[in-house]
Amino acid sequence: RIDGADATTMQFIQHHPRIDGDHNITNFMVESIKALQAGEKAYIANSYFIPTGALTVYKQALMDAAQRGVDVRVVTNSEKTTDAPQINQAAVFPYRDLLKAGVRIFERKGERTMHSKSAVFGSHISAIGSWNADNRSASLNSECVAVAYSPEFAAQVEEMIINDMSSEQAYEVK
Repeated sequence: RIDGADATTMQFIQHHPRIDGDHNITNFMVESIKALQAGEKAYIANSYFIPTGALTVYKQALMDAAQRGVDVRVVTNSEKTTDAPQINQAAVFPYRDLLKAGVRIFERKGERTMHSKSAVFGSHISAIGSWNADNRSASLNSECVAVAYSPEFAAQVEEMIINDMSSEQAYEVK
């Protein structure tokens, strides 16, 4: 930890589910969402979003948070912007449950693939890394996420995610 006026507390979370059998990043994401109260936010930008299988607990945490009054929003690629359209086709089923629970989902417009993997939880926690919200990242891939505990940095990440959700960049899935 570096002390001083500009110091930010950081945490680096790795997981190696295939090698070590751990699910550290999934656990961090789920527990961060569970800790949120009504009126707080969970804004997530993820290039591959299909919370099924090993991520059923993640999907449930998102739905539970929305139902208790947390502003839950996810921005991801559309079938046109992704380099893996089968993910969007398969995501239709979890989308239904998420939307019914009050989770807002946005898909990118245009032709460029979004490869962001970032999130803001509340007003001071942000995460940026390589973890996708899909079974490959949750169950096979070794991944890493940097977590910053800083209101200033969280505000910057939130602004980036909100911009990715804007009507110029994305459409809301209904």
